[in-house]
Amino acid sequence: MKALVFDFGGTIDTGGIHWFEKFWSLYSSIGIVIDRTVFREAFKYSEQQMSLIDSRKSSFVETYTRKISFQVEYLKKQDMLSLIDDVPQFSQNFAKLCRSDVEKQIKSIKELLSDLHGQFKIVLVSNYYGNLQIICREFGIEKYFDHFIDSTLVGIRKPDPAIFKLALSKAKIHAKDAFVIGDSYGNDITPAHSLGCKTVWLKVKGWQDDSDRSFADHTISELEELRFIVCSDIKSSENSN
Repeated sequence: MKALVFDFGGTIDTGGIHWFEKFWSLYSSIGIVIDRTVFREAFKYSEQQMSLIDSRKSSFVETYTRKISFQVEYLKKQDMLSLIDDVPQFSQNFAKLCRSDVEKQIKSIKELLSDLHGQFKIVLVSNYYGNLQIICREFGIEKYFDHFIDSTLVGIRKPDPAIFKLALSKAKIHAKDAFVIGDSYGNDITPAHSLGCKTVWLKVKGWQDDSDRSFADHTISELEELRFIVCSDIKSSENSN
């Protein structure tokens, strides 16, 4: 094994919890109860609107303030969250809460990323907003990645396998020499498997209930389990030589 290809959103930043679930949990933590079906539509609406905005120079809080404001906008149209009058202030405060949560998660895996970067090339591939590298710099993990593949900047989005082909090309490695690690079975595991990559599915709380695991070489519940997987792969390769 020569390289590790990580997803960011839902993997590096939340430890396997899809942002729909993360938002849902954080709203609940501050006493805001929203119909789950309606919020699912609000989440999709916010992502659609974010695709229309230039976020290439935006910080995490700036990015998530916009995302949350779009969620609130949608929910207000459904006669929900009527008590929120100052939407910009609410959205910014909520974005700061999100940032604090992500900061704790990333802090918990910095040692892992550092150790893995000492052994492998590491590429980050994400359906993001043009500011993936800026966000990683903000959280102090930019140095652990050799290449950044941001869907907005390259014009390719998962689940198109072409975005993973680009990652492999950037790292100058063959598919068989890469592990792809992600929380989304459909966006990460399936397209990576189709290219011949080995796959590690971080299965915690996803967008969908994916019961099929046939394309996942490994299924884990926390990123720290990667240590055992890569060590086992290294030993297996040494024994076969």
